[in-house]
Parts: sequence; C-alpha cells; structure tokens
Amino acid sequence: MSMSNIVRMDPLERFKARIRAGWERTKTGRQGWIDGSLEIAAALRDARDNMPADIAFSTWLKQNDLAFFPKDDRAALIGLAENIELARDILMNTTSVSYRVIWQENKSRFRKAAKPAATASRKRKKRTATRATTLRTMKLGEETMARIKGTSLDRAEEIDELIMLNRGAPEGELLPIVAQLVADAAAGKIVSARAITAKSADCKAKPSLVDAWRKRMAYAWEMASEQERSAFIEWLMDHIKEGAR
Repeated sequence: MSMSNIVRMDPLERFKARIRAGWERTKTGRQGWIDGSLEIAAALRDARDNMPADIAFSTWLKQNDLAFFPKDDRAALIGLAENIELARDILMNTTSVSYRVIWQENKSRFRKAAKPAATASRKRKKRTATRATTLRTMKLGEETMARIKGTSLDRAEEIDELIMLNRGAPEGELLPIVAQLVADAAAGKIVSARAITAKSADCKAKPSLVDAWRKRMAYAWEMASEQERSAFIEWLMDHIKEGAR
C-alpha cells in the first residue's frame, strides 16, 4: 500500500477495524475480555468524537454490523474510555461482565480522577467539533459544504445524514439523491436528508410538526416583530402551495 493511500484512509475505517478486533478478543478468555473491552471502549469513543450526532453514530454502527451492545452498555464503554488505566484496574477486579453495571458502580471514580477545571472539557469539545467539521468536509467536499451553508441542511444531524446517503459514491462526487438535496437547499428550498431516510425506512417515530416547531422556532417567533411574523406566514403558505403542485 502506498503512503498516499495510507494518508487518505478514512479514519472511520480504522475505528471499525478496532471495534471488530476488540470484539473478537473479548471471546478469548478473561484477559482477552479485559483487553478487548478496553480496545472497544477507546475505538467507540474515537468514533463518537468524529461523529457527534447520536442518530448518525447509531446508524453507522448498525450499517457496519458493529452494534454489538445495547445503548446503555455502549455509553458505559465510552465513559470507561475517559481513563483507560483506571478502567483496566476496574475490569481486572470486577466480578461483573455488564458494562452498564460496572460503569454505574464506578463512574464517580472517573470524576475524581479527571483533570480539574472545565478547561479540559472545553478543549475536548473544541477538538471534537473541529474533528467533526474536518471529517464532514472530507466526506462531502468543500464545495458542497459551502453550498449548504446557511440552508436547511446546515445542521450537524442533516450533514451527517447526507454523508450516510452518499455512501458508495466515488470520492469527491455526490449520488443523485444527495446532489438533488444540495441543489434544492442552495436554491432556498426547505429540505431534509433525515426526512428522506425516515421515509425510505417507513419510520414510525417521526416527530410531530408542533414538537418540531417548539424545539426549533419558539424563540425566533417570540423575538420577531408582527411584520416579520406576517412575512413568515406568507412565505409558509407559498411553500405549502408549491409543495402541493
């Protein structure tokens, strides 16, 4: 393998390999379970840092046959990864094989062992956000990211869903469904990659319009003037008529 191929290797591919390797290792006896669990924990944390949206992360695990654990166990493993040496000591001395139980019994120890001050947390969040933005740009390209900036697709969960919808496309290219979403968004239309996925999966848990309104629009509505509200309602009615055609 050439150096150029190594440099351009998708970091998520490395995380996938580490999770699978750790999973296989957990099946090789007590020490293997400890070492494998720690490898899975670290790989899950790294993957989660590079894909901060919960839905996208869960979908990625399922699509790659990596959903080995229930949600609570997965969260416990990611928590244990905050201090691998402490986690190793805990796993070596526990009689439980439930990550959820192990985490519940020991999570206070991680808080005590953590570096003081919120500075470390802020730095980690900043690094996470930077890595996530870089990864998304690598996946979709700078031109696409620029086109959707300020549109209905300019949210982490929508961008992550675009990446999922674009899986299998040649590097630097967009599949037709993704290209259409980007073009519509750039033209000012209200579109959603998440809605496309939900419809194709016949999702039963779609949010109500009222709930979505309260979550996203209540503040903007309260702060708007009567003139701005009237203009919005007029725009909304035009959009409804356009969608009905």
